[in-house]
Amino acid sequence: MEEKIAKYERIAASQKEAVKKFEDDITKNKELGDLIYLRYQEIEKILEIIKKAKEKFNWKDIIEKTKGNRYIESIDPKNLKLNFEKKIVIDISKTLSENAGIYYERSKTAKKKLEGAKSALQKNLEHIGTLKKGESEIEEIVVRKKRKRERYEKFRWCFSSENFLILGGKDKKTNEVLIKKHMEPKDLYLHADIQGAPHIIIKNGQESSEKTLNEAAIFAASFSRAWKEKIAGIDVYWVNPEQVTKSPPSGEYLPTGAFFIKGEKNFIKNVSLSLALGIFENKPMCGPVSAIKANCDRYVEIVQGDEKKEALAKKISKIMVYDNLDDIIQVLPSGGSKINRIPQE
Repeated sequence: MEEKIAKYERIAASQKEAVKKFEDDITKNKELGDLIYLRYQEIEKILEIIKKAKEKFNWKDIIEKTKGNRYIESIDPKNLKLNFEKKIVIDISKTLSENAGIYYERSKTAKKKLEGAKSALQKNLEHIGTLKKGESEIEEIVVRKKRKRERYEKFRWCFSSENFLILGGKDKKTNEVLIKKHMEPKDLYLHADIQGAPHIIIKNGQESSEKTLNEAAIFAASFSRAWKEKIAGIDVYWVNPEQVTKSPPSGEYLPTGAFFIKGEKNFIKNVSLSLALGIFENKPMCGPVSAIKANCDRYVEIVQGDEKKEALAKKISKIMVYDNLDDIIQVLPSGGSKINRIPQE
């Protein structure tokens, strides 16, 4: 138990450092943006001098001639480093307002990251507190197993950025069950145009917009065999539920999990394969980046790669501070993957 507590305390120490860094970044970049406007005339005058000097001299001469200016620390064709009461870097190719905007935007970004870092730290500290009260690892596992599982978790699942539930089969049996028992007239049906792809439905999808339809197409493509084979993009088609039937043309046989599409298919061409994984209502959710970003405070983006599910799940578990590896493994796509980036880090 002491080793487990020490592990989470190390994570907490790292999280505290991240919180402090984001707080410093918020203040520092806000002050630098303000400094540009405070010293606007002096900076503008220096830039005007440099502009005129460029018409007569090369950069080596300009650098030499500006050495006597008490505010200029260094200069090159891209950046002007100044030292007023604080050191500041000015992008020569941009206006002063644009330069100030860059610093203000950095401050805003740091503020967003700070919120996520504080939330993760708080959860970790609460977890440490629970461990210190003497709860054993066995008790933790029992509690975790008691987590109420939603009915949709027996399928591939994801909520779109517009809060429409997207469902997909995991195998032949769940493909069959999904279409026969769960597809309704107001849903939409999707399928990646490749053998070895799951059946996908958007619940009440006929009321959704193109945004949800495109997210469901990414979901269909990414959980198909194309992910394992590292195909970058693939066509996906959609139809209405009444076009999906278990009655094939005469002389054909449909095995378990297979269905026949009647009439015209609506194709979404060359859908890119990419996913993200976040924690949604205390459980991992994997789906299109835009959908996960809209529903989860913290998430990681994943792409096709060579890491096995178990190894990748361990990394994601540490990043998300979520201990149940099996929950994470269950929602990952088949085949190798890797972490592309962690937007909040």
